[in-house]
Amino acid sequence: MDKGLLGLAFCGAYCRSCIFFNRSISVMAELLENLILHVNLEEWYKPLRFKWKEAKEFLKEMKEGKFNCKSCKVEPNWKECPVYLCATQKRVEGCWMCTEFPCKKLRDVWKKHPEYLEEFVKVVRENGVEEWVKIKEKQYKKGEDFLGRKVYQPRSQYNIQT
Repeated sequence: MDKGLLGLAFCGAYCRSCIFFNRSISVMAELLENLILHVNLEEWYKPLRFKWKEAKEFLKEMKEGKFNCKSCKVEPNWKECPVYLCATQKRVEGCWMCTEFPCKKLRDVWKKHPEYLEEFVKVVRENGVEEWVKIKEKQYKKGEDFLGRKVYQPRSQYNIQT
Protein backbone atom coordinates (compact mmCIF):
# COMPACT_ATOMS: atom_id res chain seq x y z
CA MET A 1 0.00 0.00 0.00
CA ASP A 2 1.25 3.48 -0.88
CA LYS A 3 2.48 5.00 2.40
CA GLY A 4 1.01 8.42 1.51
CA LEU A 5 -2.44 6.91 1.10
CA LEU A 6 -2.47 5.06 4.43
CA GLY A 7 -4.22 8.04 6.06
CA LEU A 8 -6.97 7.92 3.45
CA ALA A 9 -9.95 5.65 4.10
CA PHE A 10 -11.33 3.43 1.35
CA CYS A 11 -14.21 5.91 0.93
CA GLY A 12 -11.97 8.99 0.63
CA ALA A 13 -12.27 10.25 4.20
CA TYR A 14 -8.96 11.74 5.33
CA CYS A 15 -8.29 9.88 8.57
CA ARG A 16 -5.46 12.08 9.87
CA SER A 17 -7.86 14.98 10.32
CA CYS A 18 -10.58 12.95 12.01
CA ILE A 19 -11.00 13.62 15.74
CA PHE A 20 -11.44 9.90 16.34
CA PHE A 21 -8.33 8.84 14.41
CA ASN A 22 -5.89 11.43 15.70
CA ARG A 23 -7.03 11.09 19.33
CA SER A 24 -8.07 14.74 19.54
CA ILE A 25 -11.33 13.74 21.18
CA SER A 26 -9.41 11.86 23.90
CA VAL A 27 -7.05 14.76 24.53
CA MET A 28 -9.86 17.33 24.60
CA ALA A 29 -11.87 15.12 26.97
CA GLU A 30 -8.89 15.01 29.32
CA LEU A 31 -8.49 18.79 29.11
CA LEU A 32 -12.18 19.28 29.85
CA GLU A 33 -12.07 16.81 32.73
CA ASN A 34 -9.14 18.72 34.24
CA LEU A 35 -10.89 22.05 33.76
CA ILE A 36 -14.03 20.79 35.50
CA LEU A 37 -11.93 19.53 38.40
CA HIS A 38 -9.76 22.66 38.77
CA VAL A 39 -12.59 25.19 38.73
CA ASN A 40 -14.79 22.96 40.88
CA LEU A 41 -17.53 23.20 38.26
CA GLU A 42 -19.46 20.25 39.63
CA GLU A 43 -20.03 22.11 42.93
CA TRP A 44 -21.46 25.32 41.55
CA TYR A 45 -23.07 24.31 38.22
CA LYS A 46 -26.25 22.37 38.95
CA PRO A 47 -28.79 22.70 36.15
CA LEU A 48 -32.03 20.77 36.50
CA ARG A 49 -31.66 18.21 33.72
CA PHE A 50 -27.90 17.78 33.76
CA LYS A 51 -26.47 14.67 35.40
CA TRP A 52 -22.83 14.97 36.40
CA LYS A 53 -22.46 11.23 36.90
CA GLU A 54 -23.43 10.52 33.27
CA ALA A 55 -21.29 13.38 31.96
CA LYS A 56 -18.25 12.16 33.88
CA GLU A 57 -18.73 8.60 32.60
CA PHE A 58 -18.97 9.89 29.02
CA LEU A 59 -15.82 12.00 29.47
CA LYS A 60 -14.04 8.96 30.91
CA GLU A 61 -14.99 6.85 27.88
CA MET A 62 -13.78 9.56 25.50
CA LYS A 63 -10.55 10.05 27.44
CA GLU A 64 -9.83 6.32 27.49
CA GLY A 65 -10.24 6.10 23.73
CA LYS A 66 -13.55 4.28 23.40
CA PHE A 67 -14.23 6.34 20.28
CA ASN A 68 -10.72 6.24 18.83
CA CYS A 69 -10.19 4.69 15.42
CA LYS A 70 -7.08 3.31 13.73
CA SER A 71 -8.60 3.64 10.21
CA CYS A 72 -10.49 1.05 8.24
CA LYS A 73 -7.25 0.08 6.52
CA VAL A 74 -5.60 -0.88 9.81
CA GLU A 75 -8.36 -1.94 12.21
CA PRO A 76 -11.89 -1.16 11.03
CA ASN A 77 -14.41 0.00 13.63
CA TRP A 78 -17.36 -0.51 11.28
CA LYS A 79 -16.72 -3.94 9.79
CA GLU A 80 -20.13 -3.94 8.09
CA CYS A 81 -19.32 -0.78 6.12
CA PRO A 82 -20.31 -1.54 2.52
CA VAL A 83 -17.34 0.44 1.16
CA TYR A 84 -14.89 -1.38 3.43
CA LEU A 85 -16.35 -4.77 2.48
CA CYS A 86 -16.30 -3.98 -1.24
CA ALA A 87 -12.78 -2.50 -1.30
CA THR A 88 -11.27 -5.33 0.71
CA GLN A 89 -13.04 -7.91 -1.44
CA LYS A 90 -11.74 -6.23 -4.62
CA ARG A 91 -8.32 -5.72 -2.99
CA VAL A 92 -8.07 -2.05 -3.93
CA GLU A 93 -6.50 0.80 -1.94
CA GLY A 94 -9.69 2.76 -2.30
CA CYS A 95 -12.88 3.33 -4.26
CA TRP A 96 -11.10 5.60 -6.70
CA MET A 97 -9.37 2.51 -8.15
CA CYS A 98 -12.66 0.81 -9.04
CA THR A 99 -14.25 0.97 -12.50
CA GLU A 100 -17.62 1.68 -10.82
CA PHE A 101 -16.31 4.80 -8.99
CA PRO A 102 -18.41 6.49 -7.63
CA CYS A 103 -20.94 3.74 -6.95
CA LYS A 104 -24.14 3.54 -4.92
CA LYS A 105 -22.31 2.10 -1.89
CA LEU A 106 -20.01 5.11 -1.79
CA ARG A 107 -22.91 7.53 -2.30
CA ASP A 108 -24.82 5.85 0.54
CA VAL A 109 -21.86 6.20 2.92
CA TRP A 110 -21.59 9.92 2.06
CA LYS A 111 -25.35 10.62 1.87
CA LYS A 112 -25.16 13.16 4.71
CA HIS A 113 -22.23 14.96 3.05
CA PRO A 114 -22.79 14.70 -0.73
CA GLU A 115 -20.68 17.84 -1.23
CA TYR A 116 -17.66 15.98 0.15
CA LEU A 117 -18.18 13.08 -2.24
CA GLU A 118 -18.68 15.45 -5.17
CA GLU A 119 -15.45 17.30 -4.40
CA PHE A 120 -13.59 14.02 -3.80
CA VAL A 121 -14.68 12.53 -7.14
CA LYS A 122 -13.89 15.74 -9.04
CA VAL A 123 -10.39 16.17 -7.58
CA VAL A 124 -9.47 12.50 -7.97
CA ARG A 125 -10.70 12.34 -11.58
CA GLU A 126 -9.02 15.59 -12.60
CA ASN A 127 -5.80 15.50 -10.56
CA GLY A 128 -5.42 12.09 -8.93
CA VAL A 129 -5.78 10.83 -5.39
CA GLU A 130 -2.40 12.27 -4.36
CA GLU A 131 -3.77 15.79 -4.94
CA TRP A 132 -6.78 14.94 -2.76
CA VAL A 133 -4.43 13.92 0.05
CA LYS A 134 -2.50 17.22 -0.32
CA ILE A 135 -5.73 19.24 -0.06
CA LYS A 136 -6.91 17.33 2.99
CA GLU A 137 -3.48 17.57 4.64
CA LYS A 138 -3.60 21.37 4.31
CA GLN A 139 -6.98 21.40 6.06
CA TYR A 140 -5.61 19.13 8.77
CA LYS A 141 -2.71 21.48 9.44
CA LYS A 142 -5.19 24.35 9.89
CA GLY A 143 -7.10 22.38 12.54
CA GLU A 144 -9.96 21.38 10.26
CA ASP A 145 -11.45 17.93 9.97
CA PHE A 146 -11.80 16.20 6.61
CA LEU A 147 -15.11 17.99 6.01
CA GLY A 148 -13.39 21.36 6.44
CA ARG A 149 -14.96 22.12 9.83
CA LYS A 150 -12.78 23.95 12.34
CA VAL A 151 -12.93 21.35 15.09
CA TYR A 152 -9.70 21.83 16.98
CA GLN A 153 -6.81 24.21 17.42
CA PRO A 154 -3.64 23.46 15.52
CA ARG A 155 -2.18 20.40 17.17
CA SER A 156 0.92 22.20 18.44
CA GLN A 157 -1.19 24.26 20.87
CA TYR A 158 -2.09 21.14 22.87
CA ASN A 159 1.01 19.10 22.08
CA ILE A 160 -1.12 16.29 20.62
CA GLN A 161 0.87 13.45 19.09
CA THR A 162 -0.40 10.79 16.67
